[in-house]
Amino acid sequence: MRKKKEIREKILETNRVRKIAFAGLIIGVSLTFLGLTLFTPLFVVGFTMLVICTGAASFLTAVKWGYSKALKMEVEKKVVTHTKVCPRCTTQIREGLRYCPNCGKKIQAKKH
Repeated sequence: MRKKKEIREKILETNRVRKIAFAGLIIGVSLTFLGLTLFTPLFVVGFTMLVICTGAASFLTAVKWGYSKALKMEVEKKVVTHTKVCPRCTTQIREGLRYCPNCGKKIQAKKH
């Protein structure tokens, strides 16, 4: 439970920083267009800001995706109680599936 809360907090923090990066992206685009029409140094500043903020926004999006995936895995740990392992690819398979969702190998049902 504590781990899920920590991951959620990291996602929220990443979202806040992403918003700043996207705002910088918008400002960079605006300065770039102003620089093209009015004042050339604005173009240089705007384009530099555009490149940096694009990289930051992309990186933070990837970080958020990683945290979201970790949160999903943490939740799934609690949900899946009965699993089998595929003999071909060693993927964990939920009870009741006839085929491995990863490689498609037919899974033998346990005989009671």
